[in-house]
Amino acid sequence: MNYFIWYSFINRKGVGKAFRQGRAISTSWVRVSDFGAYWARTQTVKTYSNVNDVVKNAKPGDVVQFMKKGRSTYFHTMFVYGKSGGTLQLSGHSDDYLKRNIKKVRSIKRYRLIKF
Repeated sequence: MNYFIWYSFINRKGVGKAFRQGRAISTSWVRVSDFGAYWARTQTVKTYSNVNDVVKNAKPGDVVQFMKKGRSTYFHTMFVYGKSGGTLQLSGHSDDYLKRNIKKVRSIKRYRLIKF
């Protein structure tokens, strides 16, 4: 586990560890826990159990990570796209979400907010 570096690049020379053929990717690029650990070294990180506290303290450009009820690790990362109507609009690659309402993400025990 190397969360001290964060990168993704085309690996034309075949040097270094490749996550996929032709691409070198750090674990902090692909793992939720490593992403959080990497950015916690330089950014402010706060945790909340109430979604309204996240909405109150987040701004566009911040990152929200989610921990499901019954689990002890964060499982997903989304970016704050906007703030409107008393909620956050999130974007992420899973199901290609754009402007997903944070209040529609269900069964969450804890939120980790990474401030950018």
